[in-house]
Amino acid sequence: MYNLAMDKKYETELINSLKNEMNHLWVTATVTMGGSLVFMCGEYSPGLKILGGVGFIVSLLLLNAYLARRTAITNTLNKLGKQK
Repeated sequence: MYNLAMDKKYETELINSLKNEMNHLWVTATVTMGGSLVFMCGEYSPGLKILGGVGFIVSLLLLNAYLARRTAITNTLNKLGKQK
């Protein structure tokens, strides 16, 4: 019984930690995407347009990390639901 309670507490803390990471990743991805679009669509030098393209790729990687955390939370919630 003690082990089950510790597992639930650990998994609850894990979910909270992942939600916090997801929040940071989402904000970073949207800010990076916005800056990238400004550089790519504005009348800037070719160097800044390349930087905008790199920023776009980075924002896609951040969104991928966000979705990986979301999957981890979903799996943990399913695991908690099966323990009841």
